[in-house]
Amino acid sequence: MSPLHPPVAVRIETSAAYISRVKGHSIQQLIPGANSVLKLSGPVGRNVPPAKQTPDDVLLVQALLNIHRRPPQLPIEETGEPNDETYAAIDEFQKQVVKLHKIDGTVDKSGRTFSALKKKLSGGLSGAARGWSMTRALVYLRRNAEHSPKGQCAQYTREAIEFGNLRLQRPASHLAKDYGPSLVKVGFRAIDTSIYLAGDVVVVQGFSTGRTNPPSVHEHTAGHMQMYDGKKWFSDFPQNDFWAGQDYKHTKPYFTVYRYGGPVRK
Repeated sequence: MSPLHPPVAVRIETSAAYISRVKGHSIQQLIPGANSVLKLSGPVGRNVPPAKQTPDDVLLVQALLNIHRRPPQLPIEETGEPNDETYAAIDEFQKQVVKLHKIDGTVDKSGRTFSALKKKLSGGLSGAARGWSMTRALVYLRRNAEHSPKGQCAQYTREAIEFGNLRLQRPASHLAKDYGPSLVKVGFRAIDTSIYLAGDVVVVQGFSTGRTNPPSVHEHTAGHMQMYDGKKWFSDFPQNDFWAGQDYKHTKPYFTVYRYGGPVRK
């Protein structure tokens, strides 16, 4: 474990500043890579039996709808539960943004409404954009994961954190192992623990196994970054356990656990 970082002042972006920054940008511009891989496991909406709508899918749609809503529209509750408020918001979005001739209050995983939700922002978050929504981050983490590692653990973990309404500064090296200071600046704290909670982020330092068969597979000098959802560790893929692979499990490199301690956005 690493020594704890000293407390730092946390700057929380105001709603007006956030809206000013994101207005007119696509989600892919704000969260690089998000537009192409963010996905639903099934449809969400009025024409789908509630029992067939998963909480992660519903909450993802609710979060995306809120990103597009602007005054005088009020943000809808992000509960993960299908309800009339969500269906009405989908209706509004389909009418005003997608401009569908047939409004059905439903978001299909490969339909025009979901594509539009992932694409153009109409004004940023409405309401108070204060603090971190861990729920949003964890839904993004699970819904964005690939089936196998892609060598982009820092990008995928960072995207999840940012979808929860925090903006991480990219380290000059762009390497996973160097994200600790960026996490501290937005309200995470380095802690010494072996009891992990949902939302915990781990930054693992780089290492080399010294093997040469082939060397590229066993060089992990960039380190690793991952997040816990309360049951499973995720990076750019759902990990089998705490360690991202056999090399990590065998070497057990130095790592730091970061837990969010700033304002929490429900």
